[in-house]
Amino acid sequence: MTAISPSRLRRIEEWFTAFVRPFARGDEAARQNWALKRSHTLRVRKLAAALAKNLGLSASETRTVEAIALLHDVGRFTQFRRHRTLYDRHSEDHAALGVKIVREESVLCGLAPDLRRTILRSIFLHNKARLPRGEPPRVLLYTRIIRDADKLDNLNLISRYYSRPRRRRIHAFELNLKAGPEISAPFFEDVRAGKIVSLKRLRTIGELKLLVAGWIHDINYPASFRRIRKGRYLDLLRRSYPPSKRIDAVFASLEARLAAGCQQKPSTN
Repeated sequence: MTAISPSRLRRIEEWFTAFVRPFARGDEAARQNWALKRSHTLRVRKLAAALAKNLGLSASETRTVEAIALLHDVGRFTQFRRHRTLYDRHSEDHAALGVKIVREESVLCGLAPDLRRTILRSIFLHNKARLPRGEPPRVLLYTRIIRDADKLDNLNLISRYYSRPRRRRIHAFELNLKAGPEISAPFFEDVRAGKIVSLKRLRTIGELKLLVAGWIHDINYPASFRRIRKGRYLDLLRRSYPPSKRIDAVFASLEARLAAGCQQKPSTN
């Protein structure tokens, strides 16, 4: 597997910048989406690189992680332009769309076939509810790093969005869901049981916030857990609900998972 060189990573970054630039034009919603997803991508790159280094990955492996991070959400820009939504359920799978774009644009042209497959597969899997069995170890490693970095940035953004009065609404954080804290009993019990709940089941903002908090059960690395604890993301999400013993109970279980995750040993397996 030929490594990503520093010059190749720069070219991928330059391609990303050029590709997304035209999406900045349009109405306020289009400009808001462009700014949100562009800045998200750049933060995910930094978070993923930090996780890779924390895990002891080599410089070339870390560059590959950065390349995947830069490309993981390229489908979001076309998705919003076509469908005016970032909700995959109401449009198309943004990861699959991203793979299609990267292939059509020949972004990875010149890389060894096995490295291209690894990068494309990691992009494709980054948003799936569960990772399938039988994936190559390198694909699983890179995908888990990107998934953690992606969730870390979204946890930060969403928890802070709902923890303070909003001067303007951001579609990506609301998905046209019904306002209010209501949570169906099956949805609540699945999160409390540690199950990863599908976005397809969302009906209300209350369920969206609980789904996001439940991501704690799909975090892979101690460094990621520690960032969540430092950012107080679970606490911010809990305080966005009205007083409720039921909510207190589920967030207590999520905090317990967070504490355990902070103590686990890092592993690249």
